[in-house]
Amino acid sequence: RNTSSSVESEVELDSETAEALASLGYIALSTPDGVADRSYQDLPDPKDKIQIYDQVSDANALIGEGKFQQAEQSLTAVLQADPSATFANHALGTVYSKMGDHRKAVRAYEKASAAYPRNALIRFNMGSSYLRLRDWAKAEEAFGKVLEIDPSHFRARGNLTTLWMQKGRFQEALTASEQILEKHENYEVALFNAGLASAALGLPMKALGYLERAERVNPENPLTLEYLAQIYGQMGSRQKAQEYLARAQELRQRGRVR
Repeated sequence: RNTSSSVESEVELDSETAEALASLGYIALSTPDGVADRSYQDLPDPKDKIQIYDQVSDANALIGEGKFQQAEQSLTAVLQADPSATFANHALGTVYSKMGDHRKAVRAYEKASAAYPRNALIRFNMGSSYLRLRDWAKAEEAFGKVLEIDPSHFRARGNLTTLWMQKGRFQEALTASEQILEKHENYEVALFNAGLASAALGLPMKALGYLERAERVNPENPLTLEYLAQIYGQMGSRQKAQEYLARAQELRQRGRVR
């Protein structure tokens, strides 16, 4: 028995790695009709591109180390040398996002998404940058696409509830947040949104329950503390309100704003 071929047949690559390798000519991807895409065989010598893939991998390591400017320089050089290395745009978008330049990030993510339209992670990161830019329509579209690809992606659903809060769709946001919490009980975004939605719907005790759970998950989110202070103040519990407000102010002074 050929053991090496047996091992190869059992190895599974994640979709992004598989697509990146396919663009370099190392594997055949299955198309929707089940026929293997072997168009890469028309490339002059795809193995010559392995250096590019290594450079992108090195850039991802730099991102992990927080060396964003070095990673940006490396990825920009890759794309200038070979514009067809579109998988590098996702990493470049991540660099810009980490640097806080979300306009550049979405441009890079859009290019990556055009090349890999079924990649949920690219869509999610793109939606997150649109959310930072307060472009609600494009953020909602991106997160909706993520859920089309992967209906179990609770973080995309959580970000959608944030968008619904912005639009005043409080009941929808509360329902969706509670559905997320059924499976992910300590997911801070869902707890926070459920608390705010409950408060907006005139349910202060329910709001306190969710926000206090969110505070236990992340005691250093000043926004949660400020909303707790506001609700306790409205309910006449001045001492509780002052305690939460003092903690929130201390965190902001220490620069720990999320």
